[in-house]
Amino acid sequence: LSGLQHTGGTSIALTEDTDLTGVDLGDVPFSLRVADGATLTLSAAQADGRTITGEGSVVVTNPAASPNADLSGLGASSTVTVTDDQSGALFRGDLGSVSVSIASGGALALAASSASGVAIANAGTLSVSELAGMPAGDFSGISGEGTATAAVARNLTFTGDLGPLALNGASGVTFTASAAALDGIDASGAGAVAVTGLGASPSADLSGLASDLVAIAVSSTAIFAGTLPAGAVVTVADGASLTAPAAKLAGVLVTGQGEVTAT
Repeated sequence: LSGLQHTGGTSIALTEDTDLTGVDLGDVPFSLRVADGATLTLSAAQADGRTITGEGSVVVTNPAASPNADLSGLGASSTVTVTDDQSGALFRGDLGSVSVSIASGGALALAASSASGVAIANAGTLSVSELAGMPAGDFSGISGEGTATAAVARNLTFTGDLGPLALNGASGVTFTASAAALDGIDASGAGAVAVTGLGASPSADLSGLASDLVAIAVSSTAIFAGTLPAGAVVTVADGASLTAPAAKLAGVLVTGQGEVTAT
C-alpha cells in the first residue's frame, strides 16, 4: 500500500495503481482521491457509500455481493467491471455516474432503476428486471455485441427508450409502447405487446415483435411503409384509416371499423 498518502482529516490520496480488494477498510468513512494516471481497484462493498475523487481511474468489482451498494459518490472515471457470472443477485444499488463494463463470459443482473441512464458496455450477458418501476427509463446507454434482455413481469405502458433491450413477456402481461419505442426491438415470450402511434412512425420496423400476441391499434390516419410483425392483429378504429402496401399487410390480421387501403 505504498501508494497511499494520508492528506489530513479523513482523506487518503492514491498516487499509483492500488488494489484494495483484499484489504479491510473498516467502518471509518474516509474519502479517497486517485491521482492522474493511477488506478484504484476495490469491491462494491468497499466502495459503498464512499466518496472517491481525482483524475485517476476506479475499477469496482463483485457487485453481486453488495446488490444495494451506493456508488453515487464515485467520480465519472469509475467503472463496475464484470468478468464472471455476477447475475446471482439483482443489483438495485445507485450507480450514479459510474459506467459498467461486462466482458465476454460475464453476466450481470440490474434493476431497471439502476440501469436507466447508465453507460453499459456489454460483451457478455445483461438482464434487466423490474421494468414496471421505470416506465420512462432510458436504456440507450447500453452498447456492445452482448445479449441484453428485459423481463416484463407486470402490465406496463412504457414511454422511455429501450435501447437494444430485447423484451421477454410473462403470460397474462401486456407491454404497451409506441411504434417509435418498439422500432427495431425484439420481443418474445407468452405475454402481449400493444403498439400505439403507428402513424407517427411510418417506417418503423416491428418485425422483431414475436410475442404470443401483438396488437397494433390505429386510432388516427396512418400511412405506413415499415414492417409489421407476422401474425399481428391490427385494429383500425372507427374514423381512422390505414394505408400501406399490400405486401406489408400480408400475414397480418386487419380488423376494426376504420378504412384500410392496400396500395
